[in-house]
Amino acid sequence: MSFIFSGLEKGSWFEKYFQPYHLFGYIGDGERVKEYQQRKPIWRRVIERVAVRTNIISVIANISGIPTTHSGSGESAIAREIIAIIDEAHNRRAVVKFLQQVQSEAVLTGRNFTSIERHYDKISIINADQATLESNLVSIEARLTNYVTAGEFSPVLAEQLERLESKWILTDFPPSGLSSLNERFEGNVVLLKEDPMLDNEFSSYLPFHNSIGWYPFCKITGFYDTRTLQSINFPTISAAFIEYRRPKQFLGVRDDLFRFINEEVRRPIYISEGYNKVLASYLLPIIVLGSGLSKYRVEREHQKIIHGFVKSVGDMMPSKLKIWYTKALSSE
Repeated sequence: MSFIFSGLEKGSWFEKYFQPYHLFGYIGDGERVKEYQQRKPIWRRVIERVAVRTNIISVIANISGIPTTHSGSGESAIAREIIAIIDEAHNRRAVVKFLQQVQSEAVLTGRNFTSIERHYDKISIINADQATLESNLVSIEARLTNYVTAGEFSPVLAEQLERLESKWILTDFPPSGLSSLNERFEGNVVLLKEDPMLDNEFSSYLPFHNSIGWYPFCKITGFYDTRTLQSINFPTISAAFIEYRRPKQFLGVRDDLFRFINEEVRRPIYISEGYNKVLASYLLPIIVLGSGLSKYRVEREHQKIIHGFVKSVGDMMPSKLKIWYTKALSSE
Protein backbone atom coordinates (compact mmCIF):
# COMPACT_ATOMS: atom_id res chain seq x y z
CA MET A 1 0.00 0.00 0.00
CA SER A 2 1.25 3.49 -0.85
CA PHE A 3 0.52 6.09 1.80
CA ILE A 4 -0.55 9.37 0.19
CA PHE A 5 -0.17 12.36 2.50
CA SER A 6 -2.06 14.96 0.48
CA GLY A 7 -1.98 17.32 3.46
CA LEU A 8 1.71 18.04 2.91
CA GLU A 9 1.13 19.43 -0.59
CA LYS A 10 0.97 23.18 -1.21
CA GLY A 11 -2.40 24.73 -0.37
CA SER A 12 -3.73 21.55 1.21
CA TRP A 13 -5.82 21.05 4.33
CA PHE A 14 -2.70 20.70 6.51
CA GLU A 15 -0.09 22.88 4.77
CA LYS A 16 -2.34 25.97 4.68
CA TYR A 17 -1.87 26.43 8.42
CA PHE A 18 1.84 27.20 8.05
CA GLN A 19 3.77 30.36 7.20
CA PRO A 20 6.86 30.65 4.93
CA TYR A 21 10.26 29.47 6.15
CA HIS A 22 11.73 31.28 9.14
CA LEU A 23 15.26 31.16 10.53
CA PHE A 24 15.49 29.23 13.79
CA GLY A 25 17.53 31.01 16.46
CA TYR A 26 20.48 28.68 16.51
CA ILE A 27 23.85 28.20 14.78
CA GLY A 28 25.59 24.86 15.13
CA ASP A 29 28.97 23.40 14.17
CA GLY A 30 30.43 26.89 14.51
CA GLU A 31 34.06 25.90 13.96
CA ARG A 32 33.36 24.28 10.60
CA VAL A 33 31.16 27.21 9.55
CA LYS A 34 34.06 29.57 10.30
CA GLU A 35 36.44 27.34 8.35
CA TYR A 36 34.04 27.36 5.41
CA GLN A 37 33.85 31.16 5.50
CA GLN A 38 37.63 31.49 5.69
CA ARG A 39 38.16 29.19 2.70
CA LYS A 40 36.51 31.75 0.43
CA PRO A 41 38.73 33.84 -1.86
CA ILE A 42 40.17 36.89 -0.06
CA TRP A 43 38.42 39.36 -2.38
CA ARG A 44 35.05 37.82 -1.56
CA ARG A 45 35.65 37.95 2.19
CA VAL A 46 36.66 41.61 1.97
CA ILE A 47 33.53 42.50 0.00
CA GLU A 48 31.32 40.67 2.50
CA ARG A 49 32.93 42.44 5.47
CA VAL A 50 32.48 45.84 3.85
CA ALA A 51 28.90 45.10 2.83
CA VAL A 52 27.91 43.71 6.24
CA ARG A 53 29.62 45.22 9.28
CA THR A 54 28.72 42.20 11.38
CA ASN A 55 29.70 38.93 9.69
CA ILE A 56 28.90 35.32 10.47
CA ILE A 57 32.15 34.79 12.37
CA SER A 58 31.40 37.60 14.82
CA VAL A 59 27.89 36.22 15.41
CA ILE A 60 29.32 32.77 16.18
CA ALA A 61 31.85 34.37 18.53
CA ASN A 62 29.03 36.11 20.43
CA ILE A 63 27.12 32.84 20.81
CA SER A 64 30.25 30.97 21.91
CA GLY A 65 30.75 33.56 24.64
CA ILE A 66 27.55 32.66 26.46
CA PRO A 67 28.37 30.91 29.77
CA THR A 68 27.03 27.36 29.67
CA THR A 69 26.52 27.39 33.43
CA HIS A 70 23.41 29.56 33.15
CA SER A 71 20.27 28.07 34.57
CA GLY A 72 16.72 29.19 34.22
CA SER A 73 13.31 28.08 35.38
CA GLY A 74 11.05 26.76 32.65
CA GLU A 75 12.53 27.71 29.31
CA SER A 76 16.31 27.61 29.09
CA ALA A 77 18.14 30.85 29.85
CA ILE A 78 20.89 29.82 27.41
CA ALA A 79 18.37 29.30 24.60
CA ARG A 80 16.83 32.72 25.29
CA GLU A 81 20.24 34.38 25.09
CA ILE A 82 21.16 32.67 21.81
CA ILE A 83 17.80 33.58 20.27
CA ALA A 84 18.19 37.18 21.47
CA ILE A 85 21.65 37.45 19.85
CA ILE A 86 20.47 36.11 16.50
CA ASP A 87 17.31 38.23 16.61
CA GLU A 88 19.32 41.47 16.83
CA ALA A 89 18.79 43.17 13.48
CA HIS A 90 22.44 43.40 12.41
CA ASN A 91 23.16 39.82 13.46
CA ARG A 92 20.10 38.46 11.68
CA ARG A 93 21.07 40.30 8.51
CA ALA A 94 24.53 38.77 8.65
CA VAL A 95 23.21 35.24 9.24
CA VAL A 96 20.52 35.50 6.54
CA LYS A 97 22.98 36.92 4.01
CA PHE A 98 25.51 34.16 4.70
CA LEU A 99 22.83 31.46 4.57
CA GLN A 100 21.48 32.78 1.27
CA GLN A 101 24.98 32.63 -0.22
CA VAL A 102 25.52 29.08 1.05
CA GLN A 103 22.18 27.89 -0.30
CA SER A 104 22.69 29.59 -3.67
CA GLU A 105 26.03 27.82 -3.95
CA ALA A 106 24.35 24.54 -2.98
CA VAL A 107 21.83 24.92 -5.81
CA LEU A 108 24.58 25.64 -8.35
CA THR A 109 26.72 22.70 -7.23
CA GLY A 110 23.95 20.12 -6.88
CA ARG A 111 23.92 20.10 -3.08
CA ASN A 112 20.37 21.36 -2.55
CA PHE A 113 17.75 18.66 -1.94
CA THR A 114 13.99 18.47 -1.43
CA SER A 115 13.67 14.86 -0.21
CA ILE A 116 15.52 11.98 1.39
CA GLU A 117 14.38 9.22 -0.98
CA ARG A 118 13.39 9.40 -4.64
CA HIS A 119 9.87 10.75 -5.18
CA TYR A 120 8.11 12.37 -8.09
CA ASP A 121 9.40 15.93 -8.78
CA LYS A 122 11.72 15.79 -5.72
CA ILE A 123 15.53 15.97 -5.60
CA SER A 124 16.73 13.06 -3.46
CA ILE A 125 19.85 13.27 -1.31
CA ILE A 126 20.14 9.47 -0.99
CA ASN A 127 20.24 9.07 -4.78
CA ALA A 128 22.89 11.77 -5.25
CA ASP A 129 26.58 10.97 -5.69
CA GLN A 130 27.50 10.55 -2.02
CA ALA A 131 31.22 11.07 -2.58
CA THR A 132 30.65 14.62 -3.86
CA LEU A 133 28.64 15.47 -0.74
CA GLU A 134 31.10 14.20 1.86
CA SER A 135 32.01 16.92 4.40
CA ASN A 136 30.35 19.57 2.24
CA LEU A 137 27.63 22.00 3.22
CA VAL A 138 24.30 20.73 1.88
CA SER A 139 20.75 21.99 2.24
CA ILE A 140 17.78 19.64 2.56
CA GLU A 141 14.03 20.00 3.12
CA ALA A 142 12.54 17.19 5.21
CA ARG A 143 10.37 16.20 8.17
CA LEU A 144 12.06 16.40 11.56
CA THR A 145 11.26 13.26 13.57
CA ASN A 146 12.18 12.27 17.12
CA TYR A 147 13.68 8.79 17.29
CA VAL A 148 11.15 7.65 19.92
CA THR A 149 8.21 8.68 17.75
CA ALA A 150 9.75 7.05 14.67
CA GLY A 151 10.27 3.82 16.58
CA GLU A 152 6.60 3.59 17.53
CA PHE A 153 5.67 3.11 13.88
CA SER A 154 8.74 1.20 12.70
CA PRO A 155 10.20 -1.59 14.88
CA VAL A 156 13.11 -1.81 12.43
CA LEU A 157 13.99 1.86 12.90
CA ALA A 158 13.50 1.51 16.66
CA GLU A 159 16.15 -1.20 16.80
CA GLN A 160 18.54 0.70 14.54
CA LEU A 161 18.20 4.05 16.28
CA GLU A 162 18.46 2.83 19.88
CA ARG A 163 22.17 2.18 19.32
CA LEU A 164 22.86 5.69 18.09
CA GLU A 165 23.29 9.04 19.80
CA SER A 166 21.05 10.95 17.38
CA LYS A 167 17.73 11.89 18.94
CA TRP A 168 16.34 13.35 15.73
CA ILE A 169 16.21 12.05 12.18
CA LEU A 170 15.15 13.55 8.85
CA THR A 171 12.47 11.70 6.90
CA ASP A 172 10.10 12.25 3.98
CA PHE A 173 6.98 11.23 5.87
CA PRO A 174 4.98 11.81 9.03
CA PRO A 175 5.62 9.11 11.67
CA SER A 176 2.77 6.91 10.40
CA GLY A 177 4.43 6.88 6.96
CA LEU A 178 7.49 5.12 8.39
CA SER A 179 5.48 1.93 8.75
CA SER A 180 6.49 -1.13 6.71
CA LEU A 181 2.96 -1.01 5.27
CA ASN A 182 3.90 2.12 3.34
CA GLU A 183 5.43 0.92 0.07
CA ARG A 184 6.75 4.42 -0.65
CA PHE A 185 9.10 4.28 2.36
CA GLU A 186 12.30 2.40 1.50
CA GLY A 187 13.85 2.64 4.95
CA ASN A 188 16.17 5.59 4.28
CA VAL A 189 16.59 8.39 6.78
CA VAL A 190 19.29 10.96 7.53
CA LEU A 191 20.54 11.27 11.09
CA LEU A 192 20.63 14.78 12.52
CA LYS A 193 23.86 15.30 14.41
CA GLU A 194 23.21 18.07 16.89
CA ASP A 195 25.36 19.31 19.71
CA PRO A 196 23.98 18.49 23.18
CA MET A 197 22.92 22.10 23.70
CA LEU A 198 20.40 21.93 20.86
CA ASP A 199 18.50 19.05 22.41
CA ASN A 200 18.96 20.13 26.03
CA GLU A 201 18.29 23.85 25.70
CA PHE A 202 15.77 24.07 22.85
CA SER A 203 13.41 21.22 23.76
CA SER A 204 10.62 23.70 24.56
CA TYR A 205 10.89 25.46 21.20
CA LEU A 206 9.47 24.47 17.83
CA PRO A 207 10.53 22.61 15.76
CA PHE A 208 12.29 20.59 18.52
CA HIS A 209 9.49 20.74 21.07
CA ASN A 210 9.65 17.56 23.13
CA SER A 211 5.88 17.45 23.60
CA ILE A 212 5.40 16.87 19.87
CA GLY A 213 8.36 14.86 18.57
CA TRP A 214 7.79 15.66 14.88
CA TYR A 215 7.74 18.73 12.68
CA PRO A 216 6.47 18.82 9.08
CA PHE A 217 8.41 21.58 7.34
CA CYS A 218 12.12 22.00 8.05
CA LYS A 219 15.14 22.97 6.00
CA ILE A 220 18.51 21.94 7.42
CA THR A 221 21.76 23.38 6.10
CA GLY A 222 24.80 21.59 7.44
CA PHE A 223 27.79 19.37 6.84
CA TYR A 224 27.05 15.96 5.32
CA ASP A 225 28.78 12.77 6.45
CA THR A 226 28.30 9.54 4.50
CA ARG A 227 30.28 7.30 6.83
CA THR A 228 28.61 4.30 8.43
CA LEU A 229 28.05 4.68 12.17
CA GLN A 230 28.15 1.56 14.36
CA SER A 231 27.17 -0.69 11.44
CA ILE A 232 24.11 1.47 10.71
CA ASN A 233 24.25 2.67 7.14
CA PHE A 234 22.59 6.05 7.61
CA PRO A 235 24.25 9.29 6.51
CA THR A 236 24.45 12.18 8.96
CA ILE A 237 24.01 15.91 8.64
CA SER A 238 25.57 18.18 11.26
CA ALA A 239 23.13 21.06 11.59
CA ALA A 240 24.65 24.50 11.06
CA PHE A 241 21.48 26.44 10.20
CA ILE A 242 17.87 25.44 10.70
CA GLU A 243 14.80 26.93 9.08
CA TYR A 244 11.24 25.92 9.71
CA ARG A 245 7.77 27.02 8.71
CA ARG A 246 6.06 28.50 11.72
CA PRO A 247 2.38 27.68 12.27
CA LYS A 248 -0.13 30.49 11.91
CA GLN A 249 -1.39 32.09 15.11
CA PHE A 250 -4.01 30.11 16.99
CA LEU A 251 -6.56 32.90 17.33
CA GLY A 252 -6.43 33.59 13.61
CA VAL A 253 -7.19 29.99 12.58
CA ARG A 254 -9.07 28.61 15.60
CA ASP A 255 -12.58 28.66 14.15
CA ASP A 256 -11.49 27.21 10.82
CA LEU A 257 -9.39 24.53 12.50
CA PHE A 258 -12.13 23.28 14.83
CA ARG A 259 -14.64 23.38 11.98
CA PHE A 260 -12.34 21.22 9.87
CA ILE A 261 -11.74 18.70 12.67
CA ASN A 262 -15.46 18.49 13.44
CA GLU A 263 -16.39 17.88 9.80
CA GLU A 264 -13.69 15.24 9.37
CA VAL A 265 -14.79 13.36 12.48
CA ARG A 266 -18.42 13.35 11.32
CA ARG A 267 -17.77 12.60 7.65
CA PRO A 268 -14.08 12.13 6.84
CA ILE A 269 -12.92 13.20 3.39
CA TYR A 270 -9.27 14.17 3.79
CA ILE A 271 -8.39 11.97 6.76
CA SER A 272 -10.38 8.80 6.20
CA GLU A 273 -7.22 6.67 6.44
CA GLY A 274 -5.56 6.06 9.79
CA TYR A 275 -2.18 7.38 8.65
CA ASN A 276 -3.74 10.72 7.69
CA LYS A 277 -5.56 10.90 11.02
CA VAL A 278 -2.10 10.75 12.63
CA LEU A 279 -0.94 13.62 10.44
CA ALA A 280 -4.02 15.65 11.39
CA SER A 281 -3.39 14.98 15.09
CA TYR A 282 -0.29 17.21 14.92
CA LEU A 283 -2.17 20.32 13.79
CA LEU A 284 -3.69 21.52 17.06
CA PRO A 285 -0.61 21.00 19.31
CA ILE A 286 1.79 22.55 16.78
CA ILE A 287 -0.43 25.61 16.27
CA VAL A 288 -1.06 26.01 20.01
CA LEU A 289 2.59 25.67 21.05
CA GLY A 290 3.73 27.84 18.14
CA SER A 291 1.45 30.55 19.53
CA GLY A 292 3.13 30.43 22.95
CA LEU A 293 0.20 28.72 24.69
CA SER A 294 2.12 26.18 26.78
CA LYS A 295 -0.73 25.88 29.34
CA TYR A 296 -3.52 25.61 26.79
CA ARG A 297 -6.74 23.82 27.69
CA VAL A 298 -9.36 23.03 25.04
CA GLU A 299 -12.29 25.44 25.38
CA ARG A 300 -15.52 23.99 26.72
CA GLU A 301 -17.38 24.47 23.42
CA HIS A 302 -14.71 22.47 21.59
CA GLN A 303 -14.23 19.66 24.11
CA LYS A 304 -16.70 17.32 22.42
CA ILE A 305 -15.07 17.84 19.02
CA ILE A 306 -11.57 17.06 20.27
CA HIS A 307 -12.71 14.09 22.37
CA GLY A 308 -14.34 12.68 19.24
CA PHE A 309 -11.22 13.31 17.18
CA VAL A 310 -8.88 11.66 19.69
CA LYS A 311 -11.20 8.66 19.80
CA SER A 312 -11.17 8.42 15.98
CA VAL A 313 -7.34 8.34 15.91
CA GLY A 314 -7.34 5.68 18.59
CA ASP A 315 -4.22 3.62 19.25
CA MET A 316 -2.41 5.14 16.27
CA MET A 317 -1.96 8.38 18.22
CA PRO A 318 1.80 8.86 18.94
CA SER A 319 2.59 8.57 22.66
CA LYS A 320 3.85 12.16 22.96
CA LEU A 321 0.57 13.45 21.51
CA LYS A 322 -1.51 11.22 23.79
CA ILE A 323 0.08 13.01 26.74
CA TRP A 324 -0.46 16.43 25.15
CA TYR A 325 -4.15 15.83 24.35
CA THR A 326 -4.78 14.36 27.79
CA LYS A 327 -3.47 17.56 29.40
CA ALA A 328 -5.26 19.81 26.91
CA LEU A 329 -8.57 18.09 27.64
CA SER A 330 -8.11 18.14 31.41
CA SER A 331 -9.72 20.72 33.69
CA GLU A 332 -6.57 21.39 35.75
